[in-house]
Amino acid sequence: MESAEIRRRIVEYLKSVGSASVYEVAKAIGLSYGSAQWHLYVLEREGIVFSVAKGKKRIVMLKDSLDAYIKTLKVRDFFRDFW
Repeated sequence: MESAEIRRRIVEYLKSVGSASVYEVAKAIGLSYGSAQWHLYVLEREGIVFSVAKGKKRIVMLKDSLDAYIKTLKVRDFFRDFW
């Protein structure tokens, strides 16, 4: 599968679920964890997705969903997750 196709499938998956960990994206698309990390890195660099650390996990969502995510958080929770 080509890189563009993999990234398109990742975007479609994130549209359907809202947000997911890197592991969940890898499992859903059928990629290794490292491959999923790389494609998500490229998508984040291109401004398509946004990621936030939540504990030891990295949660990824479409940049369009960022506003909805922020509205669900209290200010203290946002800064805790952001840093």
